[in-house]
Amino acid sequence: MQNKEIAHIDFKIPLKYQKTYPIENNLVNDLELFETQNPSNKPVVNYLFNPTNELGKKSLSQWDCYTTDTNFLTDSQKNQEKHKSKVLSEK
Repeated sequence: MQNKEIAHIDFKIPLKYQKTYPIENNLVNDLELFETQNPSNKPVVNYLFNPTNELGKKSLSQWDCYTTDTNFLTDSQKNQEKHKSKVLSEK
C-alpha cells in the first residue's frame, strides 16, 4: 500500500475529534446530504465542499454528525474566514 492510500484511510476531519451526535437519517435524506433523488443534482456536501482531490472526495462521508462544542465551532468559523480571505486574495 502506498503512503497516499494510507493517508486516505487514516484521515479524519477535525469534527471527528470532538464529541459528536449523529444526524438523523430522515434529515440526511430530506436534505440530500449524500445522495440526491435527481441524478443531475449534486448532494449538499459535494456542493458545499466541492472536493478537488481524492482525499476531499473520500472525506465527504464523515460529515454525518454535528457537535454542540461552541469553542470548536467558534474556532472553525475563524479558520474558515481566514482561509476564505486567503483564497479570495489569491484570485
